[in-house]
Amino acid sequence: MSKDESSPVRSAMTALGLSALANIKMASKLTKIAREEYTTALGCTNRALTDPVTSANDSTLAAVILLGMFEVISFNSTGSLQRWKKHIDGASKLLEWRGEAGLRTVHGLHMFRQLRPQILANNIHREMEPAPSLVHLSDVASEIASTGSQDESRHVDAMGHLSIRLCKLCATVKKGGLTDPTSILHDALALDEEYASWLDGLSSPYWSRSTVMTDSAEDELIYGPFGNHYDVYNNLFACHSLNNYRCSRLIIREVVSACVKKIQFQCQMNDTSVDSNILIAAHQSIAVAKRLAEEIYASVPYHLGTEETFAEFDMIGRPNLIQGAIGGFLLIWPLYLAANLDLYDVDQTPSAMRAWGITCLEKIGHGMGINQSLAMAFLLRRKLAVRSWVTNTESHTGARVVPLPPDSFQD
Repeated sequence: MSKDESSPVRSAMTALGLSALANIKMASKLTKIAREEYTTALGCTNRALTDPVTSANDSTLAAVILLGMFEVISFNSTGSLQRWKKHIDGASKLLEWRGEAGLRTVHGLHMFRQLRPQILANNIHREMEPAPSLVHLSDVASEIASTGSQDESRHVDAMGHLSIRLCKLCATVKKGGLTDPTSILHDALALDEEYASWLDGLSSPYWSRSTVMTDSAEDELIYGPFGNHYDVYNNLFACHSLNNYRCSRLIIREVVSACVKKIQFQCQMNDTSVDSNILIAAHQSIAVAKRLAEEIYASVPYHLGTEETFAEFDMIGRPNLIQGAIGGFLLIWPLYLAANLDLYDVDQTPSAMRAWGITCLEKIGHGMGINQSLAMAFLLRRKLAVRSWVTNTESHTGARVVPLPPDSFQD
C-alpha cells in the first residue's frame, strides 16, 4: 500500500483512536480534534472514490469500514446512526463496484466476510431485502472457499447464505408478501433448523471452545462472568462468527414469538384451540433462546481479552489487553439481543441477566469509549425497541418506537 493509498486509512484510524480517548476522558477539545481528523479522512476517501482505480483498492474499502466504526464510537444521537447507515450503504455499493475482482485478494475477501454481517444486520433492522449484488458476491465467495483448504471459510459463507434468507424473510413479512402467521412460523422454524444443522456441521478444531469454571469468590466480582463459567475460543473471528449465529437465531425467536401470539389471538377470536405442535415448538424455541443468550454472555470474557482473569480491569473498567477494544466493538449487538429477550414477550428475562448485560454495555461504553454501547444500554434500561433508531412510527411487530434524543444515553 502506497503512502497516498494509506492516507485515508491512517486518518480514519487516527480519528477512531482520538474519538475513543475523548469519550473515555470526556475531553471536548479532543472530540473536536477527532472530528477534524474524521473530516480529513472523509475527504481523502471521497477523492479516492472518484477515481476508477483507487476506488477499487482494498485500502479505500478499509477506509469506508473505519469511517463507519467512527460513527459507532462517536455516537451521540440518531444523526450518528443515519451517518453509520450511509457508510454501510456506501460500503455495500463499493462492494458491488469492486465486483468479483474485489474477492480475489486475501484482504478483499476477508473484508467482505467482515462487512457482510454488518450489511445484513442493517438490512434486518430496516426489514429490507439484501442487494442482489451481495447475494451474487456471497455465491462467488462460496465458490472460492470450495476450492480452498480452509473448512472454516466454507462454514462462514454457508452462514452468510442463511443470514441472507433471514433478511428476505423479514423483508417479505414487512412488505406483506407473507401474512398468514402459521406460514410465517413454518418458514421461520424451518430456517432455524438449518441454523442448528449449520452448528452441528462444525467439526473443525477452529470452532472449538473450552469452558472455564469459576469459584464462588470470583462470582462476586462486579466485572466477573455471568454465572459460574465462561468460554475460551481458539480465535476472536470464530467467536464472533458463532455470536452472529446466535444473534440470527434470537431474531428468528422474535419472529416465532410474534407468530404464536397472532395464532393464539386468532384461535381465541374463533373459539378454537391452538395446535399443540405450535405450542411445543414455541416452548422449545424459548429454551433455545435462553441457551443462546447464556452462550453470548459466556463469550464476554474472551471478547474482552481477559479470559484468564475477567476482573483484570483498572478502576474505571478499561481492559488491559488490546483484544478487548476489538472484542468490545463486536459484542455490542449480541449483548443487546441477549439482554433484551423480554421485549420479545418470549419469557421474562431474569432481572439479574438483564442487569448484567446492561452493566457490560455501559462498561464497554465508558471504559473503551464506544458511545453506541451506551445507547444500547439506554434502550435496555427504558425498554425501548431497537427500531427506535430507525423510525419514529410503530414497527410491524407492534413494539413501541421513539426517536433517540441527542446525548440521551449519557445520563
